[in-house]
Amino acid sequence: QKAEAQSGDIQVSVMWDSKNDFNILVIAPSGEVVHPRNRKSSDGGFLDVEMNEKGSTRVPIENVFWPEGNTPKGAYYVYVHFYKEHELFKRTSLSECRIQILNKGERSEFSAQMSLSNKLQFITLVQVK
Repeated sequence: QKAEAQSGDIQVSVMWDSKNDFNILVIAPSGEVVHPRNRKSSDGGFLDVEMNEKGSTRVPIENVFWPEGNTPKGAYYVYVHFYKEHELFKRTSLSECRIQILNKGERSEFSAQMSLSNKLQFITLVQVK
């Protein structure tokens, strides 16, 4: 709410507690990827919140959603990408993030350990019926 992230039939959000820059990537059923360089997909997906390009906050969020009633049926693949290190890790080379997914009102939560040696992680597959 604080970041003014929007919601819809599908909403995918990633949150973490550092100044590093993580990116969310969602592959829609069409194969098109919603990400920071393709913020709006041709099938209605939007990346409406992207934070920490410059490492400005310790409570960042990224958010992708498809508006209500406009979500294509099929498989959505969710990934998190460790894009840029703005803050050195303390005592460990891992940085954790939390992923929340709303699929037509049903909430799922995941976590991922991100590192400089494992920059891209598959999180889950979401089926929209």
